[in-house]
Amino acid sequence: MPHLLDKYLFKYEKKEYHKIEINAGVDEIYRSVVNINLKESFIIKFLFKLRGLNRLFSWKKSSTDIGLSGFTQNGFILLAEKTNRYIILGLAGKFWTPAGALKKMPVSDFVNFNENGFAKAVWSFEISEKNGVNILETETRIHCPDRISRLKFSIYWTLIRPFSGLIRKEMLRIVKKSAEKSK
Repeated sequence: MPHLLDKYLFKYEKKEYHKIEINAGVDEIYRSVVNINLKESFIIKFLFKLRGLNRLFSWKKSSTDIGLSGFTQNGFILLAEKTNRYIILGLAGKFWTPAGALKKMPVSDFVNFNENGFAKAVWSFEISEKNGVNILETETRIHCPDRISRLKFSIYWTLIRPFSGLIRKEMLRIVKKSAEKSK
């Protein structure tokens, strides 16, 4: 069966996948994903600062929750969304460089983007139900079209993959906490 991400990135070299069971309705889960408050996690704030991503978000106590809009305002492309079911984001750039050299483009250009020297990533949040339990899954896929970008990304991925996974697990934990609190 085709996966949601296949439409946007069928061929990929790297993948990260995590899931969590959430004792809340799909409305609460979806709302918690869209309005995720990354400031709730010291780990995420620390890792973003370490990577230099803290410049993308305002972490001040007085600012509003970050939410997924913080990502779309800072280079991520909203590729697809189905309320109470899934959100798919895309990103293209040289992730292994300090600033990431992110490429801005319309959704219509993302699928066919295949420029040498760059990587392309898709990231999904999908809500499903299995045996009466709601599950939130997140998957990230990365494709590098040429040998040099694959090599550079592979070195980068070796270093950041554990932290990338930790950020995703933290995000799932935050969503679970928020959704279960609001049910």
